Amino acid sequence: MQKAIENLHRFDIGSWDIHLLTDQPDKFKGITTYKYTNKVFSYFDKLLFSFRVMNELKKGVMCVDADKLNLISDKFIKFNHEYGEFRYYSINRWAPYFDHLKENSNWSVVYNYFKYLDVDIANLRNFWEEVLYFPYNVFNNHQINVDLETLKPIFEYRSIIDGWSRPSLGEGEGIAIGFLLQKYQLKAEQFPCEVFPNNNPFDGKEKLI
Repeated sequence: MQKAIENLHRFDIGSWDIHLLTDQPDKFKGITTYKYTNKVFSYFDKLLFSFRVMNELKKGVMCVDADKLNLISDKFIKFNHEYGEFRYYSINRWAPYFDHLKENSNWSVVYNYFKYLDVDIANLRNFWEEVLYFPYNVFNNHQINVDLETLKPIFEYRSIIDGWSRPSLGEGEGIAIGFLLQKYQLKAEQFPCEVFPNNNPFDGKEKLI
């Protein structure tokens, strides 16, 4: 949270209309905030919140992980982000497709659901979720919103039965985005400008794909 507080002012140079989901809205003055009331955080709530703001404002939204605000480049902040299609900065480096995870038994509940839907998991992409853009003209589709809410408990259950203990639920929401793009045959493009210095939010050495 402290990183977000210290870095939000940087977005003034790009005239961003900031809408923030937080469990401590009183710490953010002069910003439109929405109180997060769940005791356990769900990664899926980042996506659902983005869709909520998008539908309220009736325009495209940029979903940015608050923990990465300090890493985003000035070039990206100053850039005019208006797109007609979904935008992302990278596919997951270690598991670019959901097919790479199917042998992991902890993902079996998601795999079985996709199998039930007859999803082609070999081509189902797994996106990094730190910075994503959702155009209103595409994602205001009612059924897309229904599908996302349907996927949420499935992914949350998977994270509950995962042997790796973590404080949050619903990990892997980038796979859910890949599912929506594949099901509705939606176009996806990488951002046309640098998102992170060296285009990498980690150590600057790994190549994006």
